Amino acid sequence: MKQIIRKAYAKINLGLDVVRRRPDGYHEVKMIMQTISLHDELRFEETGGKEIILVSNDNPLLPEDAKENLIYKAAECIRREYGIDRGVKITLQKNIPIAAGMAGGSTDAAAVFRHILIHILVAHGGLGVVDALLIKSLVEAKVGHNCGDNSII
Repeated sequence: MKQIIRKAYAKINLGLDVVRRRPDGYHEVKMIMQTISLHDELRFEETGGKEIILVSNDNPLLPEDAKENLIYKAAECIRREYGIDRGVKITLQKNIPIAAGMAGGSTDAAAVFRHILIHILVAHGGLGVVDALLIKSLVEAKVGHNCGDNSII
């Protein structure tokens, strides 16, 4: 089967301003971020089954249970949202340091959204136009990362 590779670039924070504390206890922030050349690599392969398979380069800091990884959560979110029942194997080559504040987990999740929405839905006629705001709202509402909704993380 054909493999598709997506790069998820690390980001560094050039500026951070804490605007206010929200009623839910989280802080609203304004940030200026810049991508850098360091990146994780995600390889996508459609499988004959219906499951999501996540394989990594055995980084001991990654969650042991694949279902706890933002990559898995992003793929499952899109599958539920659009009724996709095809399986996918995602192989992660983790290069961005974990918990280093370089947006590694969220850029990996964004790469999954980009791949599934653009490659699978658009290429196979499931969605005519991909809306960046839709992707952002799905990440925030369903995956729960960087949005203050910790119920899913």
